[in-house]
Parts: sequence; structure tokens; C-alpha cells
Amino acid sequence: MLACPSRTRITLIPAKIQKKTDRVRLAIGGFDPDGAFVSDVTVLRSWGASGIAGYAPPQKILPGHHVFGGVLFDHFGHFLIDTLARVWAIKEHSSLRVAWICLPDFQGLKPWQKDIFDLLGIDQARFEYVQIPSEFEQLSLPEPGFICSGWADAECVEALAIVPFKSPIMGKKLWLSRTA
Repeated sequence: MLACPSRTRITLIPAKIQKKTDRVRLAIGGFDPDGAFVSDVTVLRSWGASGIAGYAPPQKILPGHHVFGGVLFDHFGHFLIDTLARVWAIKEHSSLRVAWICLPDFQGLKPWQKDIFDLLGIDQARFEYVQIPSEFEQLSLPEPGFICSGWADAECVEALAIVPFKSPIMGKKLWLSRTA
């Protein structure tokens, strides 16, 4: 079973893009009241993890209890793999608002992102977008249920299983491409 510990007064920092030589080209931050990094916000891959964005004092304070959704990627593949890795907790804690760390150029959800959240039954009115350093009074920090090229937890797979499985048709091919 995946864990979802709750912490108080966590400050989330918007994402920053790192140089191309870094394995995971993203720096994000989550900090406790003493300024210590909270590793539960990290984007994990089998070959590395996101970097740490420097601490900045909160410019916004959000009362109440939220659940951390992760980083809101606008690239389709990263959205499916990274953004939806904590969807199990978003569904499980359906009464909580969802804190999303945004990329620097975030202009709102794209239509296809809205469609996917709708298919998953997740109300986007619950979303809180972190575009400036923001402190959350209480924040549940779920483990990711999927790590790119690593593993997928059954609980996360179940949360994403919204389309009934159909046996493949022999002789038909499915093509997945990163470039086209």
C-alpha cells in the first residue's frame, strides 16, 4: 500500500528548468517550516530525480488541508507518466484541494489535460496552481504510484484503469512514437 503522510506548513516552490546536462532537467522545491527540503515532492525516474529549487519565503498562504498532486507537465508523455503518478491519492482524498507545482510557462490547463482529468473523474475546480512560493497549512504528500522506467504500483494502476480492457486483435498493430 502506498503511503500518504500529512505535514504542516509546507512551502512549495514553482518548477525551474535546469541545464541540458542534468539527467532530470527540472528543479522543484518543498520545504518544511525550518527550511529543510521535503523529499516527498521529488520527481523520480529510475535513472535519477529532479533537482532542488532554492528556498524562497512564501508569497501566498493557503489555509486548510490539501493533497500534493505533483508537477503539472504539459508534455503528453510526461503528463501521463509523471503528473498522473499520484492520481491514486487525488482520487482517494476527493474532498481535498490539489496542489500542483507548475512549470515556468504555465498558462492554464490545455484542453487535452482537462479531458484526461474529466475521464478520471477529477474535478479541476479543486486545483491550486503553485506559480509563486506558496505555504500550505496542511499538505498530504503521497508517494508516486509510478516511476518512469521503474515500476507501477497496483493502487495507481487501478486509479488509472478507466477504460475497460479489450483483447488485442491479432494482426493489428499499435504504434507509439515520441516524435510523431
